[in-house]
Amino acid sequence: MKRKLIKQGQGGLTITLPIKWIREYNLDSNPSQEIELTQTPQGILITAEIAKREKTINVDLKNYDKRMILNILNQSYRLGSDTIHIKYTKNEQLKIVEEIARDVLLGFEITTNKDKFCIIQNIAEPDPEKFDIIMRKVFLQILELSTKTTESLIAKEKSHQDKKSTKNKEDFATTKHQIDKLTNYCRRTVLRSQLSNPKTVFLYDILSKLSLISHAYIYLYNTHHKKPSQIPKEIEFHIQKTNTYLRQFYEAFYKKDLDLLNNISNEKEQLQHENDTLLEKSKGTQNIILAYAREIIRLIHMCSPAAIGYYLE
Repeated sequence: MKRKLIKQGQGGLTITLPIKWIREYNLDSNPSQEIELTQTPQGILITAEIAKREKTINVDLKNYDKRMILNILNQSYRLGSDTIHIKYTKNEQLKIVEEIARDVLLGFEITTNKDKFCIIQNIAEPDPEKFDIIMRKVFLQILELSTKTTESLIAKEKSHQDKKSTKNKEDFATTKHQIDKLTNYCRRTVLRSQLSNPKTVFLYDILSKLSLISHAYIYLYNTHHKKPSQIPKEIEFHIQKTNTYLRQFYEAFYKKDLDLLNNISNEKEQLQHENDTLLEKSKGTQNIILAYAREIIRLIHMCSPAAIGYYLE
């Protein structure tokens, strides 16, 4: 939208702000409040985050199943809503909503529930200033998950009914929920700050892929857990190399080192060739494990261009 410049005093210029934007950010109730002006390569960015009204999203779950409900609530949360009003048709859907709020919506809880209608509300969300700490925690939890996955492959479990094996599975499920919750929160924070820093789109891409990497490790573990068997040393070493590849990306990302990121791109070909060779002579469960390792390698490699874009000046 265009605005005319208005002469003000000795050489000063002013403009009027759009009334829709003023009302959206609740500035009409406090006209003396300050707003933020940020000079960007594209021009001047005007923001008023402090005065922004609470955002509410209304959703109707109709006869949707768990996957669709998860998608709806995840995206409502990531879009920055503070309150989600939910109309549901079956009590089973309410149980799903409760589970999703507990497992993947950081700081949100059901605050109202009556007559096939409930409200999920932000009651304990972390301060956005802690974003960097939380994102690093995501990395560290996935690195720990990669180590535990490798250890589970090496362990010679005789039966997946074993108590230790069952406990491991519970621990992996808990870790998955923690990572999903943290990556969800980080993506929500990124979308909220996208206008003030357009490069955060690269961060969103990396966070999405980190979430998928954690899922691939979980699926890899679950595959072995269902049918425990002796894993050949060459596959064991391949998974360990994949873990090292992940750690290399973590170090390159936090060192902001383009040379290390370049190495990530180069090493992908070698790891993928090794994976191809192992796939050709393996079968059954081993092939499924290798397929998940291949997915992890591919996702790490795809994180590299986004990291480069984020750190380029």
